[in-house]
Amino acid sequence: MKTKIFGFVFLILSASLLVKCDKDDDTTILTLTIASVKPVTNEYTVQHLPFITPPLYIYKENGDEWGIWPSSNPIHGFDNIYQEGSEYVIEIIETCKDNPEPDQPNYSYRLNRVVSAVHKESENIPNYMIK
Repeated sequence: MKTKIFGFVFLILSASLLVKCDKDDDTTILTLTIASVKPVTNEYTVQHLPFITPPLYIYKENGDEWGIWPSSNPIHGFDNIYQEGSEYVIEIIETCKDNPEPDQPNYSYRLNRVVSAVHKESENIPNYMIK
């Protein structure tokens, strides 16, 4: 019985170590490409579920695969710069939070610099993200 309890406690402690930040390296600079259009917002969600905030950006970090940047973890300092119709390459600083609230992200993000802003239509964005 003690072995089962110890095993369970060890499993819980091991899992908690995987989701915490490494405090030896608590900041990282990431380079993202932000699409020239914002993701689609579902009309039903807006009308009937106003507490669900729509995603902020369509982005890609490496390669050609686009993803959705959630509004639950904004890129501080970028919202007041972003203009639809321009594709951005930005550097952001990812910082580990010391004690995030339950169900909150372990990292926060802040604009470091705008590498480029080009007025263009972003290519190869999946239809479900924009329609």
